[in-house]
Amino acid sequence: MRLRLLLGMFVFVGGTMVALQSASAKDKKSTKQAKKHKHDDHAGHDHAGHDHAGHDHAGHDHDGKAPEMGEMSPEMMAKWMQSMTPGEHHAHLAPFVGSWKYTNKWRMAPDAPWSETGGVAKVHAIMDGRYIVQNIDGDEFMGMKFKGMGVTGYDNMRQKYVSTWMDNMSTTILMTEGTCDNSGKVITFTGKMDDCMTDRKDVAIKEVLTVINNDKHTFAWWFQAPSGEMYLSMEIVYTRQ
Repeated sequence: MRLRLLLGMFVFVGGTMVALQSASAKDKKSTKQAKKHKHDDHAGHDHAGHDHAGHDHAGHDHDGKAPEMGEMSPEMMAKWMQSMTPGEHHAHLAPFVGSWKYTNKWRMAPDAPWSETGGVAKVHAIMDGRYIVQNIDGDEFMGMKFKGMGVTGYDNMRQKYVSTWMDNMSTTILMTEGTCDNSGKVITFTGKMDDCMTDRKDVAIKEVLTVINNDKHTFAWWFQAPSGEMYLSMEIVYTRQ
């Protein structure tokens, strides 16, 4: 198991007011120039900093009221609510929540013998059921106890399951996405990763989560061999504690 609503707020800054000196009433020519200087932005004044009434054009409308830039239309609000609301696909993640004991058989190549390890997994829901988080404590492997963590959710915008995975056997955050079958009990993820052992880039992977019943589920991992063949590289069976 593995697997963003951001809202911005706008700050609107108006221009500065510039004081204009009026010419002497006795000098008609100077007065005329001063008026032209005040109303005509092409005479050298910043049009963005003043409106034609001498007020702040950027910070106010022509009625003298500041625009309410933070308001959302009903259509925008409806789309937001639709994108943020958990649905049936989020409910499909609920059976994975709990404490589990697992057995893991794995191999490094299509013709390699199987090895077996085990451990425990704890899975809990966060953000009101929008995501589940898995924490793994596994057996020792090559002198190091295996630890891993994954986050899985369903993205209403992309209409796909999304997942991330990280562990202490690499420095990579693996990201995959997928879909479920009609029953909602089989979720298939696909993605790509780099193979550190062969220096291959963007190696194809496939993951399949299958709910057997409320107390048992499986995880299968397919990996692309150098020949291009996809082979079953790992299979984990989880049993509820």
